[in-house]
Amino acid sequence: MSPPLDDDPATSEPARPVPEPQIAAARPRGFGGSGAVDSFGSVAAFMIGNRLSGLGLAIGLVTAWSLVAVLRRYRSGIGVGKLLPITTAYLVARGVIGLATGSKAVYFGTSIATKVAIGLVLIGSAVVGRALLPRFAPLVIPFPSFVVTHPYYYRTLRNLTVLAGFYEIATAVWDVWLYNRTSTNGFVLIRLGVSWVSGFVVIFGAIIYADASLRKIPGFAGLLAVMEELTESLSAKKA
Repeated sequence: MSPPLDDDPATSEPARPVPEPQIAAARPRGFGGSGAVDSFGSVAAFMIGNRLSGLGLAIGLVTAWSLVAVLRRYRSGIGVGKLLPITTAYLVARGVIGLATGSKAVYFGTSIATKVAIGLVLIGSAVVGRALLPRFAPLVIPFPSFVVTHPYYYRTLRNLTVLAGFYEIATAVWDVWLYNRTSTNGFVLIRLGVSWVSGFVVIFGAIIYADASLRKIPGFAGLLAVMEELTESLSAKKA
């Protein structure tokens, strides 16, 4: 539990540099470019390949589908940006490892290990006082400078960083449990469904928490207000 905030500037946490928001205008896209189609498409590709020819074809198809989805999102200006090379390299490496070993345990284990690594990095960044979400959130959400420099901002997003880290590790534990109790196709399908539901619940809860916490900052209307303004701005740019 964080100690009560002191309104005395001398006792407040030091101001942090405010990154400039870097938000590209969203381009019109149909349902075919949505994350839902990308996710369900990759699962369908894996299940079809696995049924037709086994693990090798399944890995090849899902890797190809995922790469096409990433490139399509990049060309559409949808949330990939500088992460494109990293995402592409990860997908290729994971596919190559799976094909080379021919082991579903190694193939799925790679993604599970990645979740654990991400979770540990997130939690570790908060423990050492350099939580990642407070540093990078302004690149996506145009928070006013007086919000980013307020102690409540850092504490709120630090808590969300820790939440995200534990969520990644918890889903990795769930994946291991599920893998040992279902067929390959069952694992892929059930994991997708659970991930969508749990992800929605966690993200929704995080938004509500962040909005309520950041409203305590004098003069700030809350996270939902900023997101509404952002949506209106993007809509105006598309018009």
